[in-house]
Amino acid sequence: MTEREIFQLEELLKEYILDEIARDSAGDASDTNKYKNLRISIDSAGVFKEPNFKIQIGMLEAIYTIEDCLKLSGALATDDETYVREWHKKGSNRELLRMYWQSENIKKERILITPFDLS
Repeated sequence: MTEREIFQLEELLKEYILDEIARDSAGDASDTNKYKNLRISIDSAGVFKEPNFKIQIGMLEAIYTIEDCLKLSGALATDDETYVREWHKKGSNRELLRMYWQSENIKKERILITPFDLS
């Protein structure tokens, strides 16, 4: 997978959250600006051994397991955590995250076994 695919996952999550806010009659439309900078990242060399992904919304971020969407670290707003967990269950989002995590691990392993890498 490439950066383009992770960007597509970010866009899918943004769309899902904005749709959920629009459905909620109590949703404040001015609160949707914080989702413009929503980011998903995968750090295969991170502290956690299990496959995980990081969601950053504004200045808050949290790390979740890919398999069960259990929070490993950090915090998001309560509503945002609910949106992330619901989005994770929908369609093939979990499988796409897993594929991206695996591709990042393969890249890392290739870098580590490159012979005579003195840089």
